[in-house]
Amino acid sequence: SVAAPEPARSPPAEPKQHFSVSTLLGVRKLDKATWDLVDDQYVLGLSATWHPEASILGLESDFAFSVGTHQSFFSFFDDWSAGTTMELSGGPRIDLPLWSSPFRINAGLGPSLLYAGFEDTRGSDSDMTLGLYAHAGFWIELGDVHIGLDYRVLGGTDTDFNGRPGDSDYRQVTFVIGFHQ
Repeated sequence: SVAAPEPARSPPAEPKQHFSVSTLLGVRKLDKATWDLVDDQYVLGLSATWHPEASILGLESDFAFSVGTHQSFFSFFDDWSAGTTMELSGGPRIDLPLWSSPFRINAGLGPSLLYAGFEDTRGSDSDMTLGLYAHAGFWIELGDVHIGLDYRVLGGTDTDFNGRPGDSDYRQVTFVIGFHQ
């Protein structure tokens, strides 16, 4: 008797991955005691996320830039100040679809490296600090595009401008728009 040849087996399917890249645009509120008249800043950022299709747990990485300026137009003397931050952060992320709808909620936390710069009529100074961020948000998926809102906080920072110790902790709200796969 001749044995029948075994049918060709296809290789196991690769697990599907979920990627997203988003632009963040919003406002950031820094510590008033440290940042004085430039504690309200505009923020622009880029966020990248990844998680396996069958999992709600993934990873995220963010880069953000913020800037705030102040100019006193009615002052006898030139009175102005400017503040900027640049931040690189990343950590674990939870991404939950809401039932079978296009809405998703997400949250994440992790370490953050923050560059902070402050300049006014008396001079300028900058500092680097580490902190811990946490955020939560939601988005709605419209095909391969998503839009939503995100609320983020940063704590545990320690900055020193011109000999004045303080912090660069903040609260931030951003509009999120991006693409996902």
